[in-house]
Amino acid sequence: MFELPEVHRVLEEHRVTLDKFSDSLSKRSIYADDEVDLATSDTNVRGVLNKIARDSEHKMWDIGWRDEKKTILIAGF
Repeated sequence: MFELPEVHRVLEEHRVTLDKFSDSLSKRSIYADDEVDLATSDTNVRGVLNKIARDSEHKMWDIGWRDEKKTILIAGF
């Protein structure tokens, strides 16, 4: 999700950096199931994250700010 051009564009527009810890989000889990369909439409970020938690091997998600200025975003599953 965080590799999507749309997400990069929003982060750049708001001058927000995705924390390096979140790089682990792009690595494939050993529990990944190729049969899981994570396609979605007409939703927001929370809806996408909830779908991932509901339908994939990731059973929770967490997003927050790394700093008080809200310029560094940290996310995890």
